[in-house]
Amino acid sequence: MKVAVLSLMACGACARNLEECCYEDGHEIVWSSLDGDEGEPDADVLFVEGSVDFADAETLEKLEEAASAASTVVSLGSCAATGGFERHVIGMRDPDRHHFTVFPAAKFIDTDYAINGCPPTTDVIASFLRALEEGNEDELRPYEVLSGDFHELTPESSQVTGPTIPVEDVLLTSNKDLCLGCDLDVIERDLFCVGCGTCAASCPAWAIEMDEKPVIQQERCIRCGTCFVSCPRSFEIPNGR
Repeated sequence: MKVAVLSLMACGACARNLEECCYEDGHEIVWSSLDGDEGEPDADVLFVEGSVDFADAETLEKLEEAASAASTVVSLGSCAATGGFERHVIGMRDPDRHHFTVFPAAKFIDTDYAINGCPPTTDVIASFLRALEEGNEDELRPYEVLSGDFHELTPESSQVTGPTIPVEDVLLTSNKDLCLGCDLDVIERDLFCVGCGTCAASCPAWAIEMDEKPVIQQERCIRCGTCFVSCPRSFEIPNGR
Protein backbone atom coordinates (compact mmCIF):
# COMPACT_ATOMS: atom_id res chain seq x y z
CA MET A 1 0.00 0.00 0.00
CA LYS A 2 1.01 3.59 -0.56
CA VAL A 3 0.97 5.43 2.77
CA ALA A 4 0.86 9.14 3.64
CA VAL A 5 1.62 10.64 7.06
CA LEU A 6 0.39 14.00 8.33
CA SER A 7 1.94 14.97 11.66
CA LEU A 8 0.26 17.78 13.62
CA MET A 9 0.57 18.45 17.39
CA ALA A 10 2.55 15.29 18.04
CA CYS A 11 5.77 14.01 19.56
CA GLY A 12 6.48 11.82 16.54
CA ALA A 13 6.49 8.45 18.32
CA CYS A 14 3.36 7.23 16.50
CA ALA A 15 4.84 8.08 13.10
CA ARG A 16 8.12 6.37 13.96
CA ASN A 17 6.32 3.15 14.85
CA LEU A 18 4.30 3.39 11.64
CA GLU A 19 7.47 3.90 9.59
CA GLU A 20 9.02 0.80 11.18
CA CYS A 21 5.94 -1.27 10.33
CA CYS A 22 5.84 -0.03 6.75
CA TYR A 23 9.52 -0.87 6.31
CA GLU A 24 9.08 -4.38 7.74
CA ASP A 25 5.89 -5.19 5.80
CA GLY A 26 6.78 -3.61 2.45
CA HIS A 27 4.42 -0.62 2.47
CA GLU A 28 5.73 2.54 0.85
CA ILE A 29 5.49 5.93 2.58
CA VAL A 30 5.05 8.16 -0.45
CA TRP A 31 4.17 11.41 1.36
CA SER A 32 5.05 12.72 4.80
CA SER A 33 4.71 16.16 6.33
CA LEU A 34 7.68 15.22 8.53
CA ASP A 35 9.79 15.24 5.35
CA GLY A 36 8.39 18.59 4.27
CA ASP A 37 5.87 17.24 1.76
CA GLU A 38 2.92 19.55 1.06
CA GLY A 39 -0.28 19.53 -0.94
CA GLU A 40 -2.48 16.53 -1.66
CA PRO A 41 -0.85 13.12 -1.10
CA ASP A 42 -1.17 10.43 -3.78
CA ALA A 43 -1.65 7.53 -1.36
CA ASP A 44 -4.02 4.69 -0.54
CA VAL A 45 -4.28 5.63 3.12
CA LEU A 46 -3.56 8.77 5.14
CA PHE A 47 -2.45 8.45 8.76
CA VAL A 48 -3.04 11.57 10.85
CA GLU A 49 -0.73 11.83 13.87
CA GLY A 50 -1.33 14.36 16.63
CA SER A 51 -4.18 16.50 17.89
CA VAL A 52 -5.65 19.50 16.08
CA ASP A 53 -5.67 23.10 17.33
CA PHE A 54 -8.75 24.69 15.78
CA ALA A 55 -7.28 28.13 16.46
CA ASP A 56 -4.55 27.37 13.89
CA ALA A 57 -6.11 28.03 10.47
CA GLU A 58 -3.03 26.82 8.58
CA THR A 59 -3.14 23.44 10.34
CA LEU A 60 -6.84 23.02 9.60
CA GLU A 61 -6.23 23.79 5.93
CA LYS A 62 -3.43 21.19 5.73
CA LEU A 63 -5.60 18.59 7.44
CA GLU A 64 -8.60 19.14 5.19
CA GLU A 65 -6.48 19.22 2.03
CA ALA A 66 -4.63 15.99 2.84
CA ALA A 67 -7.79 14.16 3.96
CA SER A 68 -9.73 15.12 0.84
CA ALA A 69 -7.18 13.35 -1.35
CA ALA A 70 -7.15 10.03 0.53
CA SER A 71 -9.72 7.27 0.17
CA THR A 72 -8.96 6.01 3.69
CA VAL A 73 -8.11 8.21 6.68
CA VAL A 74 -6.77 6.83 9.97
CA SER A 75 -6.29 8.64 13.27
CA LEU A 76 -2.97 7.30 14.51
CA GLY A 77 -2.44 7.40 18.28
CA SER A 78 -4.38 8.86 21.17
CA CYS A 79 -3.70 12.50 20.33
CA ALA A 80 -5.31 12.17 16.91
CA ALA A 81 -8.07 9.88 18.21
CA THR A 82 -9.08 11.67 21.41
CA GLY A 83 -7.04 14.85 21.72
CA GLY A 84 -4.57 13.16 24.06
CA PHE A 85 -2.56 14.95 26.70
CA GLU A 86 -2.67 18.19 24.71
CA ARG A 87 -6.40 18.33 25.47
CA HIS A 88 -6.46 17.35 29.13
CA VAL A 89 -5.52 18.97 32.41
CA ILE A 90 -3.29 16.56 34.29
CA GLY A 91 -3.19 16.78 38.06
CA MET A 92 -4.54 19.91 39.75
CA ARG A 93 -2.75 22.63 37.81
CA ASP A 94 -4.64 25.35 35.97
CA PRO A 95 -5.39 24.68 32.30
CA ASP A 96 -3.47 26.35 29.51
CA ARG A 97 -5.04 27.91 26.42
CA HIS A 98 -4.56 24.78 24.32
CA HIS A 99 -6.70 22.71 26.68
CA PHE A 100 -9.69 24.61 25.31
CA THR A 101 -8.79 24.68 21.60
CA VAL A 102 -7.33 21.23 20.91
CA PHE A 103 -9.54 18.48 19.50
CA PRO A 104 -9.20 15.08 17.82
CA ALA A 105 -9.00 14.83 14.04
CA ALA A 106 -12.57 13.49 13.81
CA LYS A 107 -13.85 16.91 14.83
CA PHE A 108 -12.85 18.35 11.47
CA ILE A 109 -12.62 15.53 8.92
CA ASP A 110 -14.25 12.17 8.30
CA THR A 111 -12.03 9.43 9.66
CA ASP A 112 -12.47 5.78 8.77
CA TYR A 113 -10.41 4.19 11.54
CA ALA A 114 -8.57 5.10 14.73
CA ILE A 115 -5.65 3.31 16.35
CA ASN A 116 -5.41 4.31 20.00
CA GLY A 117 -2.29 4.13 22.12
CA CYS A 118 0.37 6.48 23.42
CA PRO A 119 1.96 5.50 21.13
CA PRO A 120 0.34 2.48 19.46
CA THR A 121 2.75 -0.44 19.47
CA THR A 122 4.30 -1.71 16.26
CA ASP A 123 2.41 -4.99 16.73
CA VAL A 124 -0.94 -3.18 16.82
CA ILE A 125 -0.10 -1.03 13.79
CA ALA A 126 1.16 -4.04 11.84
CA SER A 127 -1.99 -5.98 12.66
CA PHE A 128 -4.13 -3.07 11.47
CA LEU A 129 -2.17 -2.72 8.22
CA ARG A 130 -2.59 -6.42 7.45
CA ALA A 131 -6.33 -6.27 8.13
CA LEU A 132 -6.67 -3.16 5.97
CA GLU A 133 -4.73 -4.69 3.09
CA GLU A 134 -6.78 -7.90 3.27
CA GLY A 135 -10.08 -6.06 3.74
CA ASN A 136 -10.80 -8.08 6.89
CA GLU A 137 -13.92 -6.32 8.19
CA ASP A 138 -14.09 -8.34 11.42
CA GLU A 139 -10.59 -7.29 12.44
CA LEU A 140 -11.11 -3.72 11.29
CA ARG A 141 -14.40 -3.26 13.18
CA PRO A 142 -12.87 -2.18 16.54
CA TYR A 143 -10.76 0.47 14.78
CA GLU A 144 -13.86 1.67 12.95
CA VAL A 145 -15.81 1.92 16.20
CA LEU A 146 -13.07 4.08 17.70
CA SER A 147 -12.88 6.42 14.73
CA GLY A 148 -16.09 8.34 15.42
CA ASP A 149 -16.42 11.70 17.07
CA PHE A 150 -17.12 10.68 20.66
CA HIS A 151 -17.08 14.21 21.99
CA GLU A 152 -20.29 16.14 22.36
CA LEU A 153 -18.45 19.44 22.54
CA THR A 154 -17.69 21.32 19.34
CA PRO A 155 -15.21 24.16 18.84
CA GLU A 156 -18.17 26.52 18.47
CA SER A 157 -19.87 25.46 21.71
CA SER A 158 -16.89 24.86 23.99
CA GLN A 159 -16.13 27.41 26.68
CA VAL A 160 -13.00 28.99 25.25
CA THR A 161 -12.53 31.57 27.98
CA GLY A 162 -8.85 31.25 28.76
CA PRO A 163 -6.65 29.63 31.39
CA THR A 164 -8.34 31.24 34.39
CA ILE A 165 -11.15 28.65 34.55
CA PRO A 166 -10.66 26.46 37.66
CA VAL A 167 -9.58 22.90 36.94
CA GLU A 168 -12.80 21.58 38.55
CA ASP A 169 -14.84 23.36 35.88
CA VAL A 170 -12.65 21.94 33.14
CA LEU A 171 -13.23 18.43 34.44
CA LEU A 172 -16.97 19.06 34.24
CA THR A 173 -16.83 20.41 30.69
CA SER A 174 -13.84 19.65 28.48
CA ASN A 175 -12.77 16.40 30.10
CA LYS A 176 -16.09 14.85 31.06
CA ASP A 177 -16.85 12.95 27.87
CA LEU A 178 -13.34 12.40 26.60
CA CYS A 179 -12.70 8.93 27.97
CA LEU A 180 -13.85 6.35 25.46
CA GLY A 181 -15.34 3.80 27.79
CA CYS A 182 -14.16 3.97 31.40
CA ASP A 183 -17.35 3.46 33.39
CA LEU A 184 -16.40 2.75 37.00
CA ASP A 185 -19.82 1.26 37.72
CA VAL A 186 -19.10 -1.40 35.13
CA ILE A 187 -15.73 -2.11 36.71
CA GLU A 188 -16.89 -2.14 40.32
CA ARG A 189 -20.38 -3.66 40.25
CA ASP A 190 -20.85 -5.66 37.06
CA LEU A 191 -19.26 -8.84 35.80
CA PHE A 192 -17.71 -7.05 32.83
CA CYS A 193 -14.28 -6.65 34.45
CA VAL A 194 -12.42 -9.90 35.17
CA GLY A 195 -9.47 -8.20 36.89
CA CYS A 196 -6.88 -9.36 34.36
CA GLY A 197 -4.73 -6.21 34.72
CA THR A 198 -4.28 -5.59 30.99
CA CYS A 199 -5.46 -2.01 31.39
CA ALA A 200 -2.91 -1.27 34.11
CA ALA A 201 -0.11 -2.83 32.07
CA SER A 202 -1.00 -0.75 29.00
CA CYS A 203 -1.50 2.64 30.68
CA PRO A 204 1.22 5.09 29.51
CA ALA A 205 0.56 7.44 32.45
CA TRP A 206 0.72 4.79 35.22
CA ALA A 207 -2.74 5.94 36.27
CA ILE A 208 -4.15 2.46 36.98
CA GLU A 209 -3.34 0.22 39.93
CA MET A 210 -4.80 -3.23 40.52
CA ASP A 211 -6.59 -4.15 43.75
CA GLU A 212 -8.45 -7.18 42.40
CA LYS A 213 -10.13 -4.68 40.07
CA PRO A 214 -8.60 -1.56 38.45
CA VAL A 215 -8.27 1.55 40.61
CA ILE A 216 -8.10 4.72 38.51
CA GLN A 217 -5.93 7.59 39.74
CA GLN A 218 -7.92 10.38 38.11
CA GLU A 219 -5.23 12.98 38.78
CA ARG A 220 -2.88 11.04 36.48
CA CYS A 221 -5.34 9.87 33.82
CA ILE A 222 -4.85 11.59 30.46
CA ARG A 223 -8.03 10.13 28.89
CA CYS A 224 -6.07 8.57 26.03
CA GLY A 225 -8.34 5.53 25.78
CA THR A 226 -5.45 3.05 25.72
CA CYS A 227 -6.94 1.02 28.57
CA PHE A 228 -10.28 0.76 26.79
CA VAL A 229 -8.66 -0.45 23.57
CA SER A 230 -6.42 -2.91 25.43
CA CYS A 231 -9.23 -4.44 27.49
CA PRO A 232 -10.07 -7.91 26.11
CA ARG A 233 -13.75 -7.33 26.95
CA SER A 234 -14.22 -3.94 25.30
CA PHE A 235 -15.33 -5.35 21.97
CA GLU A 236 -17.80 -7.99 20.89
CA ILE A 237 -15.94 -10.59 18.85
CA PRO A 238 -17.38 -11.88 15.55
CA ASN A 239 -19.10 -14.99 16.94
CA GLY A 240 -21.17 -12.74 19.22
CA ARG A 241 -19.67 -13.69 22.58
